[in-house]
This record gives sequence, structure tokens and C-alpha cells, in this order.
Amino acid sequence: MVTTKDIAEKLRLSQATVSRALNNKGRVNKETKQRILNAAKEMGYIPSLAARTLVTQQKIKMAVILFSHPEYFWQKVRKGVEEAGLEVSLLGIEVDVFVTPIDQPQKQIELMEQLAQQQYRAICIAPSDPSVMIDVIDSLVDQGIYVVVLDADVSMSRRLCYMGCNYTQAGRLAGELMAKMLHYSGTVAMLAFDDGIQPIQQRITGFRSVIDDYPDVHLYGPFKFKRNGQDAYQKTCDLISEMKLDGLYVSYGILEEVAEALIQTGKAGEICVIGYDLSEKIADFIQRDVITATITHEPVLQGYHAVKTMYHYILDSAGVYSKSSILYTKLEAVFKENLLYYLD
Repeated sequence: MVTTKDIAEKLRLSQATVSRALNNKGRVNKETKQRILNAAKEMGYIPSLAARTLVTQQKIKMAVILFSHPEYFWQKVRKGVEEAGLEVSLLGIEVDVFVTPIDQPQKQIELMEQLAQQQYRAICIAPSDPSVMIDVIDSLVDQGIYVVVLDADVSMSRRLCYMGCNYTQAGRLAGELMAKMLHYSGTVAMLAFDDGIQPIQQRITGFRSVIDDYPDVHLYGPFKFKRNGQDAYQKTCDLISEMKLDGLYVSYGILEEVAEALIQTGKAGEICVIGYDLSEKIADFIQRDVITATITHEPVLQGYHAVKTMYHYILDSAGVYSKSSILYTKLEAVFKENLLYYLD
């Protein structure tokens, strides 16, 4: 393991000067500090916090708070969290995962406050309602706790980083797919949920912004369903019976229920269906031409990079690692003919 003494000897500086530069404490000439940081990178220096945990066997605790629905999506996020957690555990970082109900944001707030009292150094939160998270995130930051936001941004807070989907662009991609599938002419209904949180609003906005360029594509809705999808099947059946539709845009995680409704009403394969995320059932519906396409945004990598980003923030007293306030995951459209590459 490279130490401050090794760096000091290489640069012919005092160990105290190197320590001040790497820990951003005390006065060090700007040029000298840059030389030290460059040498630390080249030599593979592990910042002192990690080194101390290896020596003392004291764990640094991170928490990741996810929510529950749709389960198939969050299982993939958790897989990424656990993969990264295994890697950072070798450097004395302990990652704990918590799951809260999707429709109870107050439970997330209470949990974050409890974790702050339990000596967690970093918290990653996938907020079920970003609008109510601003104050608690800012409070945690004031306490010196690193906060990374996953899946849905809380941009008005002082969170360190957002890791997840660009929802406006996801809506635009769905709009492009829908327009092309309908040959730029037809009637499309948009499905959303009644809470109206920002990510879904952004998807709808992005979808509309593309479809508006095609005067022969007529949009209706958004038609509002429950967030947990309990009424999605029946309401979709009713909607299909009441309207002559060429397309359905599903802006949140009810693709499975919508597909079941299409089969029940005999409209499977007749209506173009574009939505998000991928499960075994969604894959089966794509194979059977019930769902036309789904858009994924790398849930495993969202979980993985959220943990690694928190890890780098904790260790970054020396400014060795670059920082970004937004890290978008990749949007990919999945059809029957490329489905194989997205299955576990």
C-alpha cells in the first residue's frame, strides 16, 4: 500500500506537506499541491480513511434506500448495489440496503433521519416523491453526510450527485418510436399515475414534444391510474373499449397490466404499445407481439455506480476523484429481435 511517506520521498518533500495536501488541511503552495495529487494518482495512493479502516477494522457505513414497486426493476437495482457493495467491503465499507413502500414517502424521510443517528457516513436514496425530500437531504448534508440520489432527482436539494435516467429524453425516445411505428398517423392515449411526480411529468413532456411535430398523430390524456397499478388492468380494458386507439404510451411501470388488458379485449397486436423497463413477463409479451417495444435505462448499473460514487466521495478528501452532479444511464429500446441480449 502506497503511503504519504512514499509520495514524500518520491517528490523530496516533507511527509507533513504531503499529508496537508492530500487531506486539504493547512497551507500548501498550489503548484506543490498539484504535484502531490498527480503523484498520488500515478502511485495508486489509497486515501487515509480507507487505510485506517483496513488497519483498525472499523467499518464505514453506507445506506441505500430503495422502494418496492415495480419489484422486477428494483431487484435489478439492488443487484448492482450488492455487486458494488462486495467490492467496497474489501476497503472497510459496509453497505446496507433498505426498502420502503412506494406510496409512503414519509417512511423514507423517517428512515433517513434514523440512519443519520446511527453513524452512517453516506446515504443513497431513490425518492418515491422527490418534492418532499429537499429539507431532509439538506439537513443530512449539513451534518456532513454524503447524499446521492438514485432514479429520480431532487435537483433543488444540495445532494452531491444524481444517478439515473434522463426522463425527458426517455419520453422523447418513446415519442420517436411511437411516431415511426404508426407511420406518423393515428390516435394515441398516454397513461400516467395520479401523483404527478416530476419524472413522469418529464416523460410526458418529452413524449409530447416529439409527437407535436406530427399533426396526423392525435394525443389523448394522460389518463390517470393508481401508482401501484391496482386499477391499471380494468381501466385499460375500459379505455380500449371506449376509444379507437392505434397506440398506447405507458409512462410508468404498468406494462404487464396493460398487456393483460390488451389480450383480454382482443386487441393484442393491433395497438402499438411503448413503455419502460423489462421483466420476464414483459419479455414474454414482446415475444408474443402484445408489447411493441420497451425502453430500459440500466437499472443494475444505476445501483452499482450509486454505491461507487458514494465511496469516491467519502474517500475524496484529497480531490483525487472527479465529481459530477448528474450521471445519466443509457437509454435503450428493446424489441423482439434484440430482446435476447437483455435477458438475464
